[in-house]
Amino acid sequence: MLGGRRPTHGRSRRGTRHPAGRLCAASFFVFLSFALLSGATHGTAAADEATRETASLPPTQELSVFGAALPSPLSEADARAYRSAFDAQAEAKWSTADKALAKVQDKGLVGHVLAERYLDPKYKPKYAELAAWLGRHADHPDAPALYRMALRAKPKGLKGGPPRPAGAADVGDRAGPRLTTDRIDPSAAPDTAAEDEDSIADADFDAGASENSASLILSGRAAEALAIAEQAVAKRGLNEGSAHWAAGLAAWRLGLYGRAADHFEATAASVAMSAQMRAAGAFWASRAHLAGKRPEKVSAWLRVAAKYPYTFYGLLAQRSLGMAPRFDWSRPILTDAGVETLAAEQGGKRAFALLQVGERVRAERELRNMRPDGVEPARALLALALQAELPALAMTMAHRLEKLEGQRYDSAYYPIPHFQPMAGFTLDRALVFAVMRHESGFNAAAKSRAGARGLMQLMPKTASFMAQDRKLAGAGRDRLYDPAFNLELGQKYLAHLLDHDTVQGDLSNLLAAYNAGPGNLAKWQRKISHGDDPLLFIEAIPVQETRAFVRHVLASYWIYSARLG
Repeated sequence: MLGGRRPTHGRSRRGTRHPAGRLCAASFFVFLSFALLSGATHGTAAADEATRETASLPPTQELSVFGAALPSPLSEADARAYRSAFDAQAEAKWSTADKALAKVQDKGLVGHVLAERYLDPKYKPKYAELAAWLGRHADHPDAPALYRMALRAKPKGLKGGPPRPAGAADVGDRAGPRLTTDRIDPSAAPDTAAEDEDSIADADFDAGASENSASLILSGRAAEALAIAEQAVAKRGLNEGSAHWAAGLAAWRLGLYGRAADHFEATAASVAMSAQMRAAGAFWASRAHLAGKRPEKVSAWLRVAAKYPYTFYGLLAQRSLGMAPRFDWSRPILTDAGVETLAAEQGGKRAFALLQVGERVRAERELRNMRPDGVEPARALLALALQAELPALAMTMAHRLEKLEGQRYDSAYYPIPHFQPMAGFTLDRALVFAVMRHESGFNAAAKSRAGARGLMQLMPKTASFMAQDRKLAGAGRDRLYDPAFNLELGQKYLAHLLDHDTVQGDLSNLLAAYNAGPGNLAKWQRKISHGDDPLLFIEAIPVQETRAFVRHVLASYWIYSARLG
């Protein structure tokens, strides 16, 4: 998410409701009839047609799986006491929490209760408390954050320092920034059709000539853009995919469809490009051949794009060819042996106890700290993640297991999270899940360098505006780590943007505004000459992060729509 995302207080269309399912892909699947050559028609008839097309997609049935029962390592009395302690601390009742902790026999979760307290902005821990905690619980996922707090709180002149954390810091540690671009390892299966669309190797423009070409296209100087990009191609060779891509877009804009097709084909063939961009090159090659009156080449290049079924253009190509999307929602089964393997580690034992008392987020962080050695432990951890509805862990382990054994679990790459907005869903769940997946990777503790927080990566000022609560822009900003509260405001912000003059219910505009802000979207709408071609508009957005965000979230939205039926 861009650092400057702020709400716009200007005009918006009032009184429009967005019940769950209203979006239903209507604002964007209109591309499917017209994407090869012309732009989408923005009208009632077009929206109705898009709705009919989307409704015709066959629902995908999930495989029901019942795994081994999760262990309950705590006695009922201890579980109640721990639950009481967590609840008391949520209301800053520290003494009440201490009384509850005094009753427990199994002290395994004391470290988690105290960590939550010490990280609460309403509590000011002393150095002695932090040092004592680190001495007993250095292997906990909060240890890196509390270690940093202890260093800051250390009295001057005190010799030595606090005990250091054991092992690696959890990537979801909210005391330090977790960049949402670092969620997926790009090294998995780079040359296969199953390559995940989130690869951060998605270098659709480099920082030099190709990016300059994009800026020139934006300003209507496509001829200059084409010259610069083709010079880069001549200098760097035929495998310079990003320059070919820029040249293809510029040639398309000039109506030079044969030239555009050549460049797009080179993009599709470039081993330096990600799956997302190879699919884009193939799809746009098909468009260029159709526009250039070479229909015999259209289907062949659509079939190339369709080989990348988890990408934006791959899905568009499949639909253009009349292919129903096919995903495998099967999942590994959690076995008794798998449970025993996980419970044998201290982190696993604590995780099961946390699940028992309803602390899923903390349990997930414990499990994410584990480093399973081998296929079977990795499969057990993935099976547990899916059974216990731990989506961030599921995505991480799906990728790790695919690297280990080559099997892809779509159910884990696109998990169904347990999180819900405080007042329930008012927008299509598929849309909210897709945004959440790419903003935070379902990590409730995610924080960007710009300061965006939580599942929907809300900036404090945006959250403050949506909630009409000034505290959220200041001392109360950490409340955005609360999953239900974050989702409530994130969903509310999506609905607000849907009614904005710059968006007007269009899904691609909505995502661009969510990522870059409605002010930037309005500026691009004024400057980009795209001839009512929505695909060209997306590709002419001058910010790489926003282009990728729109493509990725739309692809995930369609995939989640298929999963949810």
